[in-house]
Amino acid sequence: MQTQTNTSEQPVTAVTEAPETTEDVLVSMLTENTGTHFLDSGGAYGRHWQRQHNMDKAAFEERPEVKVEFYLLEGSEKGEINATLDVYHWLKERLEFNKELDTLFFDWVETQNSAYSWFHLVERFVSNEDDDLKEFIESRRTNVADEDEDPEWEYQTAVEESVYDALVEHGHLPAPYDDSKKAGWTINTYNNEDALSQTLQYTLVEFGFAVHCFLFVHGGADVRGGYTKPRAFEVAGNGNGWESFLDNAKLTLGPNPSKEEREEFMRGYPQNEPLLPGINLPPKIDPWDVKWDSDNAGCSWYDAGCAYPDKLLDFEQYPWSEDPEDRGKGKVYFDRENEIAYCPVTGFPLQVFAGP
Repeated sequence: MQTQTNTSEQPVTAVTEAPETTEDVLVSMLTENTGTHFLDSGGAYGRHWQRQHNMDKAAFEERPEVKVEFYLLEGSEKGEINATLDVYHWLKERLEFNKELDTLFFDWVETQNSAYSWFHLVERFVSNEDDDLKEFIESRRTNVADEDEDPEWEYQTAVEESVYDALVEHGHLPAPYDDSKKAGWTINTYNNEDALSQTLQYTLVEFGFAVHCFLFVHGGADVRGGYTKPRAFEVAGNGNGWESFLDNAKLTLGPNPSKEEREEFMRGYPQNEPLLPGINLPPKIDPWDVKWDSDNAGCSWYDAGCAYPDKLLDFEQYPWSEDPEDRGKGKVYFDRENEIAYCPVTGFPLQVFAGP
């Protein structure tokens, strides 16, 4: 697959006042008009921004976090699972809008060549090219020391001070894991396995004891162009550390019964089954522990669940069946009419979730 990067050289335009919440910023990006091109394959209304331009936050919130489709060819014993992570929900769980960093970036942009692309501007900002960002922050800080004392600098925001300290230490904003990368760590999700509903491009940097992200969302057709303006976030993770922001190809498959359904399932053996003195039969496998993980956007699933009383097989090893009698008996029962697949171990409906 050919590596793609946003290299659009569209001139920078004025930016209106940024919304304050993470959700509002994400909605503004997902509905942003990223333009059209006569070579696009998206047709008249096939681009993401065209399909979403009139959606508000409530509409995005109503979308399912994961869209799952089960397929089984007639007469086949091997089905398919197609799962897509909704990009709005996925980003909302992992990012927190950083107003101070966002404002610093766009204030600095006003001093730059208007012919620069947004991608090039992020690269210049992060790399502190020509010491430009460092000098810009110096021009905004104030010496609050008395006239005869050494300078005592007051910065406009705490973020500006943290950025400046990182520039003094490294000469640029360092990338996580590797402070030698002068332009941060830039990733385009198109270039690898990806389960997200839209392509992302982002540059990660680390300063002030946190990881930050300049995010572009692809709203166009051809992946080489059609990206939004960048916005600045802190990578908050989803309870699993900032590295979870790299998990856009990770999925988890398994049953998800309610507490009541689980308790009923776990109640034990039939009342008429004798228990010999001193013999403790193993409990039923806990349906909440039955799960399979994927690192490649659902192309394959490996056992990630309970190993007692028996280790689960990799999901591909379970045959599929359309016979209701096979439900929960070592086969994936597929209800074709309702397009539901049932767990081969517990018989509960299968669901897909964003990976851990």
